[in-house]
Amino acid sequence: MNNFQLVEDIYKIIPETIIHNFDLIKLGYTLDRCISCVLQDIADSNEFIKDLIINNNKRKQQTKKRYYNYVMNEIDYPEKHKKFKYIMSEVELFNENSMYVATGLIVAESPEQLIETHSEIVRTWYEDKNSFLSNFLFYTSLTKKQKTNFIMYDIKSIVYQFIYEQQTNIDVIDHISAFSQNPIYGVAQRNPDLNMRKDIHGRSEYYLDVDSNETLVRTVFAADPGDNIKLFCPLDGYDLSLVNCIISLRDIKLFNTSKKIRAKQPELLNLLGLTDGSRNYKILQEHIKKLSHSYIEIIDTLDNKVKHIINFFQGVHFYENYVEFDVSDWLYDHIFNMQITKIYKKQLHMFRYDLSKILIYRFQADRMHCHKHNLSYTINYNYRDFTYFIRFNKKDPKNKRMKKILRSLDEFINNQVIIESYKKLSENVIEINFYPLTSKEIYDLTKTNKMTLLKE
Repeated sequence: MNNFQLVEDIYKIIPETIIHNFDLIKLGYTLDRCISCVLQDIADSNEFIKDLIINNNKRKQQTKKRYYNYVMNEIDYPEKHKKFKYIMSEVELFNENSMYVATGLIVAESPEQLIETHSEIVRTWYEDKNSFLSNFLFYTSLTKKQKTNFIMYDIKSIVYQFIYEQQTNIDVIDHISAFSQNPIYGVAQRNPDLNMRKDIHGRSEYYLDVDSNETLVRTVFAADPGDNIKLFCPLDGYDLSLVNCIISLRDIKLFNTSKKIRAKQPELLNLLGLTDGSRNYKILQEHIKKLSHSYIEIIDTLDNKVKHIINFFQGVHFYENYVEFDVSDWLYDHIFNMQITKIYKKQLHMFRYDLSKILIYRFQADRMHCHKHNLSYTINYNYRDFTYFIRFNKKDPKNKRMKKILRSLDEFINNQVIIESYKKLSENVIEINFYPLTSKEIYDLTKTNKMTLLKE
């Protein structure tokens, strides 16, 4: 998606009244150009989008208060005004012609009724924090400069909110594609057989190894003194979903400038499809701690050397209103370079099985690949393919693992998500037929991050 498309999307949501009032001002440039300039200001600003929204709304309310006071002052102290501009100007016209239809097409039977009715309209406008400045009842009586200021506040409100919602689009969840290339996550395990080692500082670390195609995937848990070791079970579908939800809530400017993500715990529970009960908060905090203490070593089994390390967060800080995550360099690079796959939140919430919550991202990535390269949406998966990106329990025999895979595929079919049908071609091979991408999915799930485009 390019900036032209972004401007067009914003233009579509601007109310007709604002478009009409903008055209009447005759500023010498189009509304499209105005939107584009606001977008450029956002990209050039040192402020975060949330701060821009707060400051703009504050100025809007201050302006509303000022003009509300102008109107009420004219009513309360008419003798101080040589010329009326607001309600009292309408009263003058009413006194000259009792058939006068006032601003807003209101017919009054008396000056008192006119004052009461219009005062209530202006008061409602002032008290409603979501109302536009240009909805001011006496907007047409303003000077060109005043009208321009009103319209610009309104346009900024719309653009800022649009960009903010795109940055924190809770309908779509981002997934780091590299997570689906190694068996990092698996079905939840209780009391796994962990090994222990000492780090270079003599502190205890616990780890779990999984073999995968001449590669050893080692999940390491760095324990603090007094930690409950039971917390450090292998990474599962909950952990994968949690990482994805955290990165989906990133503020682009904060993320790009400081490698930080701030997320409210209720927001995370909502994205995870969980209620905000105390038990869920406790589980959430335990998994956040697990992720902050975990990293993955990808080891070449031929020479037993670490090829690269995957880690999540360099630090996690709990504050009163939010949790702040210091993103690792590895995670930052993958997000910044848009090496991600997107799914709908509602799809994730349909699944009960951990395995389905892991497979959905890999299947979605493969489906996107089919669309991008105009390939068939039917793909054959060998049993061994699944072992490359799922961490199975070592104690589970092959037939039990295959049974879990088929159960998960049935869950996709029953929910009509991503997979249209499948069939076993042999003991080891499964043919999966994906749903083709719809036009809405192409728009929602394949577009580039909008704030990145603003900087190009």
